[in-house]
Amino acid sequence: MNKVIILLLILLLFVPALQGESIEGLFKTASLWQVGDNKAKVDDARNTLAAMGSEPLQWIWENIAHGKISSLQWRAVVSIFQGNDDAPSFIKDRFALDHDNDGYLKILISLSVKLKLKDNICLIKGLLKNKDLAFTAFSALVGLGYTPTEREIIEVLALDTEHKKGISMLSSCGKTPKLKLLMICINEYEVEDSPLLYWAAVNSLKNFSLKMLINEKVSQKMIVDTFFLSEERSPQLIEFFEELKNSKNSNIRIKTGIYTTSLLLY
Repeated sequence: MNKVIILLLILLLFVPALQGESIEGLFKTASLWQVGDNKAKVDDARNTLAAMGSEPLQWIWENIAHGKISSLQWRAVVSIFQGNDDAPSFIKDRFALDHDNDGYLKILISLSVKLKLKDNICLIKGLLKNKDLAFTAFSALVGLGYTPTEREIIEVLALDTEHKKGISMLSSCGKTPKLKLLMICINEYEVEDSPLLYWAAVNSLKNFSLKMLINEKVSQKMIVDTFFLSEERSPQLIEFFEELKNSKNSNIRIKTGIYTTSLLLY
């Protein structure tokens, strides 16, 4: 009887360690290149971890998330969280537990987008005033289908005192249904003075119709550049280019001429 009790005690002591080693080994496999002969075993490792409930999520958080995550590890983490039924509640709980750790919060924001967790929108909105996370949070909110208010974008833009987030913000605003937000961003960054920002703005303007651009009083030059190389040939767009044939701006005249000439070949 004593031997049985001793054996049980040994098992109680060592099983958790064995399970921990199992998760560690599986994660190492899950983080390999998912190509060739590796593909099947990587998929199996990720699926196994995803099916194990919250334990591997906690292990990842304690052993991986606190440090520098490689691109391969990140792919594994995303795959495991996406396939794990406990992941949504785990992520929401961690927002509360790690509210003062920007590194963890950045991972939670990214996972919320990867898992399309719209329930976390309010949690992420609360980070818009955090200078180090505001732009990540803003992009994530747009990615989750939330349309920021004009006040929210103005507050976020005010944090970019050195104007280093222009391309990111222009891209994010171009994904919302409100052209007004993009125009606030365009005006804030004075894109006409920076070719890189200018063309980032033009690329985002492509997501809106000509009518919206005209109504929002976008400059003729930007409208021309937005649609110059597009395949759109609507009557309204053709008319718009026709009206600019005699523009005082030589650049606009040249592009208008090329556009209208291309109609003959269309």
